[in-house]
Amino acid sequence: MPAEYRLDRFANVFWAGHDLVWAVTGIIINLDIKLIAHGMKQTLFHLEKIGFEKNPAYEELSEINKEVKKLSEWDFDTRKKYADRLLRLRDIIGAEIAKYQKDYATMPLDKDIIPMIAARAAK
Repeated sequence: MPAEYRLDRFANVFWAGHDLVWAVTGIIINLDIKLIAHGMKQTLFHLEKIGFEKNPAYEELSEINKEVKKLSEWDFDTRKKYADRLLRLRDIIGAEIAKYQKDYATMPLDKDIIPMIAARAAK
């Protein structure tokens, strides 16, 4: 594990994931851009607390936050683009954290869910 990672800060790990998904939800339901930027700022704060400042996902989220702050309006395509980018970062950050948890395991997916996930990934 990189020396700067502080994954023992469980609350910050939790809130980083929570705030990132909150920002995605806000994008999907068309919240004000300032609220979305705040959610990303909160995510960045918690990522800093767990030592992710040098992680490429942190850098990308920081760039996305700067881009979003410059937007004056959200159309559907713009919201979808940013939601997809944030969901990809969620997966990258989650995978990075999971690498360092001993005996990490996910719950097996229901066989009916797998085609739904594959269809989304194909879009």
